[in-house]
Formats: sequence, C-alpha cells, structure tokens
Amino acid sequence: MVRAGWLNTVLEGHTTINAGIDVTVPVCVLLSARSHFGLSWDDAMLRADTVLEVDGVAKSALKLGSSVTVERVDGALHDVFLSHPDARADAFARMERWLIGWNAVAHSPLVRSSSPTAEPVGSLDNNEGDPEHG
Repeated sequence: MVRAGWLNTVLEGHTTINAGIDVTVPVCVLLSARSHFGLSWDDAMLRADTVLEVDGVAKSALKLGSSVTVERVDGALHDVFLSHPDARADAFARMERWLIGWNAVAHSPLVRSSSPTAEPVGSLDNNEGDPEHG
C-alpha cells in the first residue's frame, strides 16, 4: 500500500531536485538502460526499470551538482543491485571504476583538493621552456 504522506514526500523531493541542487561532492547515478511499462506481465520487465522513466531520471540527475556521472546499466532493474547477475556485475564494475577514478583524483599531486572543482596546481602537458609552447 502506498501512503499519501510518503508519496507527497517523494514528489517534493523530485521537485527539489528538478529545481537544481549542489551537493558539492562527486555523484555517481546508476540506472537501467531502459524503462518498460506494461499493463500485464512481460519478460522484458526482468531487464528494465518498471518504476521510473530512466531518460528523465538521467536528465534530472545532472541537476544534482557540478560533477555527476550517469551510468546506464543494460538489463538492470529499478533497483540496479537487485538485477540479474550480469547486470549486477556490470553495475559493481562501473561503481568500482568511478570510485577508483575519484580516489586517484583525491591523491593526485596535480590538484589541491579532492573537490570536483579543485584547482590544478600543475600541468599534465609540461612544455615549460619550450619556445614553441611559451
């Protein structure tokens, strides 16, 4: 049973996100590659989000902050980590790559902070003293 208070809270949250917020930390959004809605059972429901329209979720996710990664997992359910084993493994691999990447940024000598808006303190292209590059 869906309670009116719970649904109202969910809708208020969606309205807040759609207005745009800034969580100030990197965000990784994992979602199914497709939605599937039907009035009767269909096997496609085992490999799609049957709750939300994923293209809208992906678009709204970009309003969470300045550093948002959207990962679309083929064959995933609405609750990505409850998907069939192949989709679940893909989701974990994507999350792991994202975490490794941000961990590398946090420990890089080229940034002063692990913030997604960190200022560079060096350059990957070291052409200092090269007359062609100033």
